[in-house]
Amino acid sequence: MSDYIRSNQVDYIISFKKSNGKFRVYSSATDEITTMPLLPPGNAKLRKFIMLKQSERDDNQPTDECLERYAKRFKNWCKELNDSHLRINYANYYSDYTAVTCTFNRWSKKNYANHAPISATEYMWFEKCANFGIQYLKEKDITTKVWSYDFKNQYGLILSGDTLIPTKEGEETTLKKLPSRRHLKPGFYHVKITCDNDNFRKIFAFSKHNVYVKESLKFAMKHADEYDVSIELIMDDKPNAYLYDDKDMVTMSSITSEWFTNLTDLRSKLKGNKLIKHLISSAWGHLNADNKLYKTWEEIEEEKLDIGYEDGHDYKILEYQDYGDRECFVLLNTKNPYKHHIRLKPWVTAVARNLTASIVLQDIKRVVRVHTDCVSFTREQEFDDPNLVEEEKTTGKIHWKHCNSYHNITTGYKTQKYD
Repeated sequence: MSDYIRSNQVDYIISFKKSNGKFRVYSSATDEITTMPLLPPGNAKLRKFIMLKQSERDDNQPTDECLERYAKRFKNWCKELNDSHLRINYANYYSDYTAVTCTFNRWSKKNYANHAPISATEYMWFEKCANFGIQYLKEKDITTKVWSYDFKNQYGLILSGDTLIPTKEGEETTLKKLPSRRHLKPGFYHVKITCDNDNFRKIFAFSKHNVYVKESLKFAMKHADEYDVSIELIMDDKPNAYLYDDKDMVTMSSITSEWFTNLTDLRSKLKGNKLIKHLISSAWGHLNADNKLYKTWEEIEEEKLDIGYEDGHDYKILEYQDYGDRECFVLLNTKNPYKHHIRLKPWVTAVARNLTASIVLQDIKRVVRVHTDCVSFTREQEFDDPNLVEEEKTTGKIHWKHCNSYHNITTGYKTQKYD
């Protein structure tokens, strides 16, 4: 197996970060594990990968034994992918990130290559949304018996679905009145949404900036009467909406269908191959990577960068960081705020939350915890959707410290840092 990798690939390293900030690194060239304070830069002669989770229970601090085991499996998984009819040469990409994005673009780039660049103004509206999953726990420091259910491959299914996304810029506008749910246009709305009903927190995520994409606002409107939700259009002499033309919207599936079909078909044949799973599940997150630079003032002057606080500059100052011994400016590339011109971020997360909410609504009064695509009930549930499966880590008698820290007393499993 080792001979296969070395005769067909450049050298690579696989690493994990220790609690002290240093890295344990496996080298394919030496077949040894060493400690490094910093990882070397990736280049044409060296690829860099991280040790992915080998199982859903693999949350605790990894060990050298884990890394050795992963390195062997990595070689097998790479060979399986390269020997398949799709000929995916995973180990020849610069990193896990480039493996994911390049594999996606192999079948999808042609379908969004003509999309207009995302503007800096759009970027700011995108980032003001609640771009995360629902996080809810009935109360801290409780012990209860629960049955938990996970929405399998949620993001992949959304990417291959019929949700509409824009192909070009929209326009900022000032609305005098919030349209009805039926007449909402695609885009973003600056509205204040409030609710004191605890059940609504199980199905909705609030934006601290009070900006919501249409799909989230429409959901809140749908449930407003049932949960006594207040929705108020903000009027502050600034644009309170960023809207797109209907004619500029396309379905996600029109971009991703070939990619999704190819990879899900291969995944069904390569059961247990964690790399194919990673290629699917990590796509949306990697495609949302933003184009930020981190520069000192000396570097800015030396490189003669055009910076400022407005969109008209080549680089917009997002943040100034002062570490005492050094300073750093966080700069956004205004011509290319994201590394890929595909408008996904707020739409994927909004639709994902709505899908999770549909699980919650089956028996909302018995929901103890909601965590992204996983819901925990105090009673066993039955679902017709084959994508809803029992989640082992959080099924049983559980002591919850908070939403992300718990001990499964039934199985003995504990999250990292629970103790």
